[in-house]
Amino acid sequence: MLGAYPLVAVLQLIIGPWVSTWPGVMRPLPIVPFMVFGMVYGVIPSIHRFAGGWIARGSHEAS
Repeated sequence: MLGAYPLVAVLQLIIGPWVSTWPGVMRPLPIVPFMVFGMVYGVIPSIHRFAGGWIARGSHEAS
């Protein structure tokens, strides 16, 4: 959530004005591809670099 929320907020600031007249259900449509790309190639690798050892260590303890 700490990575996803700021990404969504920035995307809404950038894309929001262009889609403000669209119906409410359609407004997230152009944001989703950028969100997925940002999560897959930005946020998740950063989290893995920062906490990868801790995450891997925790998964071995659970099994």
